[in-house]
Amino acid sequence: MFPQTDLFSCLLVTRRWHNLALPIVWSTLHLDFHWKELYKSYEESHERGEPGYVINSLSVAPLRFDEFCRSLELQETKYLNPLQWCKTLTLGVKGINGSVDTASAAEIISIILRCNNVRDLQISLDLRETETLLAFRLTWGLIIRHFSRQEPSIRLYLSIDKMLSEYDYTLAGLHDNVTSLDIFTNRNLADCISQGELLQFEWLAELDVFSQYTGMYTGIESAKFWEEVEYLPLKHFGIYGSCPPLIWNNGQANLPTSLQTLCIYSAREHIPDPSYFFRQLPNIESLDLRSRPSQEDQFLDPDDGAELSPVPDSERPCRLCQPLRHASTTHPLRILKLSLPCTSKSVQKIIAAAPLLEEIEFPRMSTNDDIVYVVSRCKNLKKVLVNRAMSCNDFGLLFLCKAKTLIEIEIWGTKCHPSVVEQWAIHLPKLQRVGCDEEYPELWDEAGWEPTQMEKFPSGYGTSEFCCLEEEIKDLLLIDTMERWSDENSEAMKEWLAK
Repeated sequence: MFPQTDLFSCLLVTRRWHNLALPIVWSTLHLDFHWKELYKSYEESHERGEPGYVINSLSVAPLRFDEFCRSLELQETKYLNPLQWCKTLTLGVKGINGSVDTASAAEIISIILRCNNVRDLQISLDLRETETLLAFRLTWGLIIRHFSRQEPSIRLYLSIDKMLSEYDYTLAGLHDNVTSLDIFTNRNLADCISQGELLQFEWLAELDVFSQYTGMYTGIESAKFWEEVEYLPLKHFGIYGSCPPLIWNNGQANLPTSLQTLCIYSAREHIPDPSYFFRQLPNIESLDLRSRPSQEDQFLDPDDGAELSPVPDSERPCRLCQPLRHASTTHPLRILKLSLPCTSKSVQKIIAAAPLLEEIEFPRMSTNDDIVYVVSRCKNLKKVLVNRAMSCNDFGLLFLCKAKTLIEIEIWGTKCHPSVVEQWAIHLPKLQRVGCDEEYPELWDEAGWEPTQMEKFPSGYGTSEFCCLEEEIKDLLLIDTMERWSDENSEAMKEWLAK
């Protein structure tokens, strides 16, 4: 499918090309009540010699409405109704105040009311200015009434920073059509969505909450929010910033079992142990948990230890040799990102139940044993990310050479000896990229590129809880290529490594 900008020239070729391209060009419309402000800001940046883009809150470039109206009038003189071809419509509403031309706003509303075949509707409501409520109520009421009679798939972006009544952004009439909802707010979530409102979205598949709320949620507020989320038919759920606690004094949150993707970026609240989510989500495919760096080694898992009998570590069977008893149930997990501290037991419990894992970001405090366990259990790894907060060394990273399916390795803020990267390049036939941050000059300095000696491996690796580590080391054959390392190969390695 060609983009609309490429198809515009087809309108000028022949009548045949014109008739073929015209419905495609008019199939997507991007409207914004504040289009003049956006283009004025772009022109001012251009005059100052600065790069600028005309992008609104939906990350699209809205139409210049004056030019759009001239094109529409031209088509109508030919007895055509191009608005009938509009299948995708995006609408940006950032308040309706004195900066919005009254005639322009009225014309936008009239055009929206003429779009009767919309199948994909994206609406961004940015309610920040209380003086615009009267104008907004009229605009939003007309839009709701019009699209409630159709059956479009609606993606709604709701941004609220002021105290508004439920009548200022009522969603009645659209509940059956909203499939994706994004909420941006610095207020308590109870002030943004009235109680029972979320339960009305019977077809909501994606929910993202971006919150900068600085207050504290009570146990009652947390319970009410998570009770509504539990019964939604969600496949994707994300919370970024402050959110109601998942665990409070008198209870804990239950997540929808239909979830396939879960993202929680918490800057303040503690996130439970990852096993807490695994027990609730049998269909989870992507789990991304991030917490504040000061969390250290604190976990909030009310069922921690329920799956393993409380025996001393010295008396437990080797997890690498023998499968864990609780790992009989497997999950379709393919992406695991844990930017938070986790114990080795917690990580290994998850890996044991996720044989299909393809991508992993190792959590803070991960050890050499964690790397060995992941490589041993996951036979379909394609991407690995290691970071500065891991408690591993080069000897643990060398075990990635045994993951023959790896395509990409990311190194962020951790010291990795260049000889380790060299071994990855030799042993991993599918490896295409090794990414590293700019604060990592060691990869670009040939000095000290000495191969790791196998006889130093046991002592360099350090202590391990695995009794069969020596057997695992025997399978790791390091190749000494330093004698054949030429200037040409050195330059090729630099080009292959990605910053």
